[in-house]
Amino acid sequence: MARIRVLSWNIEVYGPTKFGLTPNNLSVARFVSQTIQESQANLVVLMELNSGVAKQIATTLELDLEAATGQSWDNSVTMTRPTGDVESYAMLWRTEPAMSFQPIPGAANLSPLEFPNNFSATHGRRAAYAVFHTTDTAQNFALGIYHAPPNDQAVLGVQQLASTAQLYGINGARNVDRRLLCGDYNMDAVNDAQHFAPLTALPTAPPLPPAPPPLAAGVGSGCLPAIAGGALDQSTILGKIADALQAWGPYVAHWAANSTGYRRANMAIDNVYYRAALNSANVIDCIDLIRNPRPGSQLRAIANSFVLACADGSPAFPNAQNFPPAMNLALNYMGYAFLLYRYAVSDHLPVLVDVTI
Repeated sequence: MARIRVLSWNIEVYGPTKFGLTPNNLSVARFVSQTIQESQANLVVLMELNSGVAKQIATTLELDLEAATGQSWDNSVTMTRPTGDVESYAMLWRTEPAMSFQPIPGAANLSPLEFPNNFSATHGRRAAYAVFHTTDTAQNFALGIYHAPPNDQAVLGVQQLASTAQLYGINGARNVDRRLLCGDYNMDAVNDAQHFAPLTALPTAPPLPPAPPPLAAGVGSGCLPAIAGGALDQSTILGKIADALQAWGPYVAHWAANSTGYRRANMAIDNVYYRAALNSANVIDCIDLIRNPRPGSQLRAIANSFVLACADGSPAFPNAQNFPPAMNLALNYMGYAFLLYRYAVSDHLPVLVDVTI
């Protein structure tokens, strides 16, 4: 059976500055690639890539993964709204036959539905989808990607995601019964669980909603949230430096030694809703991996390669001026590991889900 390890990650405005106009552009790309490698993901979803450089970013990561591991990878990039938006999604996946899954040609695109923006029910970021086929069990599974608006409009976005007929079938047929719906939903899986009913409600007539899209009450995608415990260590979004200063004062070395202290409580807004056989799911604590390097991990070494200042003396990333000159010594403290990851890489932590299809 195909073992799918999907890594879903909002990289936070990964665009021309972070990718090309900072002395840390290579370090950021290496950090992302290394996280993918160490997670042993074979299917990766990235959100908040700037459309102007999204394909370059995806190709750079693909080539780095191949060079570092000897594996074969491919990628696909989709703009969330081809007119008027600058955000893209990227998918990367391993292509060796041993992976036992492959994309179905042509079965990938943006949802044809309209999605909400911050102010209205239309003209927002759309969801994207792709359909894969397992080569050993002959199952089709849909991969969904959606970045919801950061307000109450997210509820409508989830409804539209669940109503995307392409998540249930190819060419009008009902031939997709497995789903991995990755997203930054801007709603918490626990506190806002009722708003995810279109994704989580069980179909009234298995194995699929009787007439996708699932519009009737009690009819849904039959998915479960991979991250659903509501515990602080399952939170995926980080606080700001102002929160840390208020909590622990001005001396970064005196900030909390537990990495969960830097997360917003009970905010698992990045998640994968799955209909498959779940093996495991967790939030990857990149901050702790920087502060406490695991045996064989390269993330601390990559973090240590970040520079603090540009050639003109300006900070190389926000709040870099708060670091002492010796980066490696500074990273012995959790507060500095937080500042580096939060302001040089992303304000979201990635989610890793392991399923069997």
